[in-house]
Amino acid sequence: MKKSFFLFAFTAVLLTFNCAFSQSNDILTAPVGIGTSSPNSDLHIHSSVLHENIVGPQFGNRDGVYDGYFLTTLRMTNTQTGSGNNDGFLIRQFDKEVDLQQNESAYFKILSKSGQGLTIDSAGRIGIGTDPVNNRRLVASGLVGFTGDVYCSGNINADNNVYSANLSATSNLTVGGNSTLGNGFYCSQAGQVRTKEIVVTLTGWSDYVFDSDYKLMPLGELERYVKANKHLPNIPTAGEVESDGVNVGEMNALLLEKIEELTLYIIDLQKQIDELKK
Repeated sequence: MKKSFFLFAFTAVLLTFNCAFSQSNDILTAPVGIGTSSPNSDLHIHSSVLHENIVGPQFGNRDGVYDGYFLTTLRMTNTQTGSGNNDGFLIRQFDKEVDLQQNESAYFKILSKSGQGLTIDSAGRIGIGTDPVNNRRLVASGLVGFTGDVYCSGNINADNNVYSANLSATSNLTVGGNSTLGNGFYCSQAGQVRTKEIVVTLTGWSDYVFDSDYKLMPLGELERYVKANKHLPNIPTAGEVESDGVNVGEMNALLLEKIEELTLYIIDLQKQIDELKK
């Protein structure tokens, strides 16, 4: 009896020591399964619970579960973040959708070995190679290259170069460096533009000059206007062009107006020449 009791006590001590040691030093051998007896990854977490009868997001029910969803979660917390439902970092799977969520009011970063990468702040603003900027949804440091389509419903501001096969902005596009769009458009930082074709749409054209009721300015009056103003009627002055630039579509229409007026002047002069010859 004493021998049996001694063996029992010795075994209990060994088990207690082994449990205490395992809690702090034991290393599990992969693969490890949580919720599955047949893990197929080093760490495989599986959930087979269908959450039902939950109206709207309920943080008390494992972070925003909606009625009819399967859910699997992995949370990381520490004594600085706390350990509640709204703390730490969360990896969450709703059915086939996967979320990575930073629950703290701090940056969420995906970094390379050099420390550069993607940074998202608590407001959802994104920085690539740099920290996010308060008034910008996306900011990138260095060159930004786009090989496919890029669409923005607001402003696009780039302090450096932009390369894109197809770039569309419904508001302002501001580029501090060079811009290359597809194979047909290039704009240098110095303001030089090189492209194969430009199409400008306008409302109205200059063919009204040929209407029968169009009043062509007499040549004598035109001469006095040019001497007094140093430019043709309806054409902006050199100072206006220097300060405001030129609207390409409108200027082409005005130039065509002058060409058509010159055509009418020539036709009229030819009639006078023919009369003189007679």
